[in-house]
Amino acid sequence: MEFLVEIVIEIILQIALELGFEFTFRNSKLSPAKIDSKLFSLFSYAFLGFGIGCITLVFHREHFITNLTLRKINLLITPLILGYIMSYRGKVIRKRGDETIRLETFGYGFLFAFGLGLARYLWGK
Repeated sequence: MEFLVEIVIEIILQIALELGFEFTFRNSKLSPAKIDSKLFSLFSYAFLGFGIGCITLVFHREHFITNLTLRKINLLITPLILGYIMSYRGKVIRKRGDETIRLETFGYGFLFAFGLGLARYLWGK
């Protein structure tokens, strides 16, 4: 039961961070969403996620998930969940008739979350 709580905490942290950056990117002129090159945007979102993951370590260095095997599984599962959430969010925004940004797609949402999780996985305690 404890491992479920650990995974839920990790997912909630990443959802909060990714949605926070989505709101920031939506209105920023320097956003990777405004860059024409898709390849550059791919690296930008992965790098930004990795950077945010490093910053979170300043505030909470310990892993939320204590089991090493579960941490490895979480490195794939959480980005998949976040990719789906961002994809769904993009779908809702398009239904309203508004324009979406790249982070509101599965691939870019996945890369951002994977970068964030990778930094925490590599350097967390």
